[in-house]
Amino acid sequence: MSDAEVIERLRQEVEELRRENADLRRDNAELRRRLAQAMKENEQWRRGHRERSKCRCSRPEGSRRPSTGRARGGQPGHHGSNRPVPDRIDHTVDHPLPTHCDCGGEVEDTGENPDTIVQDIPPVQVENTRHVGHIGKCRRCGRRIVSKLPGMSSVGVPPRRYSLGRM
Repeated sequence: MSDAEVIERLRQEVEELRRENADLRRDNAELRRRLAQAMKENEQWRRGHRERSKCRCSRPEGSRRPSTGRARGGQPGHHGSNRPVPDRIDHTVDHPLPTHCDCGGEVEDTGENPDTIVQDIPPVQVENTRHVGHIGKCRRCGRRIVSKLPGMSSVGVPPRRYSLGRM
């Protein structure tokens, strides 16, 4: 066997190995996706919030739910539920393009830049404010005088959730 024949045979072998590697990468990516989906479903099942998408239901085959008389989905003329794009963007995160495809090929930038805006609404923090009132007595008529607190009636009686404190 000549050197040229050996080189050609090795090139063919390398090409076959590359194809096999690309197939294995594709299979690996699919198996990883399926594993992630199974783990997600398992976690939802463990928490008791199992999604019933494409699962068998307890109704016998062929039976349907009774119709409510209205069309499914949004009513005609109903606008979408997306929030408007905010004027101010606080942070921008750049996600780099992967250098290689799942098949093993190199990735070339096309110049397109899709984006999405995520609005994180901070949790509400409860603020408790104690309103302290004072009680006095008129020196002239002896009438009891109570300072006004939020929620009090006009005669100075606090609601049940308030207390007058120590007297």
